[in-house]
This record gives sequence, structure tokens and C-alpha cells, in this order.
Amino acid sequence: MMAISSWWILLTCVISRSASALIGCPDDKWESLNGRCYVVGYALNSAWYQVPWEQAREICKGLGGDLIVTNTAEEYEFAFTLMQNTGDHKFSWTRCSTTSAGELWTCADDPSSYSRSDPGSSVGYWDWRTGSPSDPPYYASRCMNLYRLVPPYGMYENPCTNSKGFICEMEAVEVPTTLQSLARTTAKAKTVSAKEGLSKRARVSRHRVVLRQGGIGRLTNYCLKSESLLRALPAKQVNQCAALCLQDSRCRSFNYFGERQTCHLFFVDASDVDSDGFGEDEDCAHYEIQRSNLDVGNCV
Repeated sequence: MMAISSWWILLTCVISRSASALIGCPDDKWESLNGRCYVVGYALNSAWYQVPWEQAREICKGLGGDLIVTNTAEEYEFAFTLMQNTGDHKFSWTRCSTTSAGELWTCADDPSSYSRSDPGSSVGYWDWRTGSPSDPPYYASRCMNLYRLVPPYGMYENPCTNSKGFICEMEAVEVPTTLQSLARTTAKAKTVSAKEGLSKRARVSRHRVVLRQGGIGRLTNYCLKSESLLRALPAKQVNQCAALCLQDSRCRSFNYFGERQTCHLFFVDASDVDSDGFGEDEDCAHYEIQRSNLDVGNCV
């Protein structure tokens, strides 16, 4: 065993409770409908204009949601309006897919389903474009997207490996109305153990601790993997991510992805995992929190 120096963050106060929290969408790039939030991927990152279905799902999950499922006619029309108003998208992936057999369409973690042989038994809202879905069997699984290239608009299917636009949806979240700067934050060192097998590159990364304005210590470009993930949430700033962690008594550390504006909360920290528990990511910084009889409810 070898000792590796790491850093913890002692946060004495993060959230100002003088203003109440609101239930809403993460920021003004998201649109709300009936207590849920929606965004076209391109609105958050121009690199997400068109991606394969699996990648689109991973992006949405990283934001704390998933690909859209249009369960009602209202939600369906709302999705087409989003496509029109954001980059004039012609195709947007949904969460629904089928196997190469093409008989039953399902939408992961959602009760909606469509039976090709018995449409009357389908669950949810389905409005296939004329000629869709095409006749199976398929050479590979197919995924459903919303099509608005030329009328008639509607649901359409393509190989899941094709690149399309996409819409994410998530439940409305609690957004603190006031976040104090971490001016009273102090950082202190702690020694944690790691296995001898930790790579040289990992050792260097684990030592790359930078104290930024506000006193935050971070491990750059090297973050916890998702095996011990509590929640993935959108966060415009690292301060908001820290606040979300402090609000969850189970949270001991978090990853913050700056470009993606995403926060991953964890119930473990570096002392609980070996080198295999960390992975490199140029967009990521890992933060660890030490709670010192912290009562965020009494912050002023």
C-alpha cells in the first residue's frame, strides 16, 4: 500500500436559505410542460446536433433525465414546436425502439408500447408517419424519431446507429434561488490509501490539486466512475453542484462537467475506491466534501 495525498473540501456554508427554493427547469434553455422539463440537445451544445441513439440517451441521462417519450398528443405537438424553434430540427430521437424482429416497440422505463400486429393494444400516444414503421425483419434494431422534414410529419424509424437530433426530458427540479459564493470555504489535506497498482499518470492526476477562487480544491481531468453514482443533475456552476451535494445527506463527493454543465453526486469518496474506480475525462473535475457539523439550513 502507498499513501497518496488528496484533498477534502470543508464547506462551512453554501446555500442561502433567505430566499425559498423553486421547482422548475435548470435554466432558460429548457422548456416546461405539465411539471416536466424538455430541451433539444443542440440548444445545450452545438456538438450534439446529430448523434447516434445510444449516445443521445447517455447525454440525456447525464443531464438527469432521458430521451423524450411523447405520451400524449399535447406532449407530441410540444416536441415538434421545440424542434422547429431550436435549430429547425428535422429529426429528433425518442426513447422508443424495437428489435430486428420489429413486432413490438417499447420505450425504456416508460409504459408506452406499440404492437405492429395489434395496434389497438398499444399503450400511450402513437402517430406514425405514412409508411412507418417499415416492414420487418430489420438487419439490426431500429429506433423511433420524430420526423418533420416534409409533410406529413409524424413518428419515423431508422437504424439506431444513424445520427439524429434529440430531445431530453426530465422532472422539474428544485433550483435554489440564491447561492452564496464559497468565500468561507477552507481546504485541508487528508491522506488516503491507494493500491500499489495505481498508474503513474493517475498518481500525477490525483496530485493535481488547484485552489480556485472561493477555496475549492479539485482533482482535474480525473473523476469517479458511475458505479457509485447517487444522482446526475444539471448544474450551471460548480457552486450549484456543491449545494446539491450538501442537500443530500448521502453525498460525500461529486464530479462536475463544465462543458456539459452536469453534476454527478456520489455516496463514496477517493478513500473508498482503488485506482480502477477513477477514469480520465478532460471535461471533468472531482470534488470531495468533508462535513463539519454543517447545518445548511442556518446559513446566512
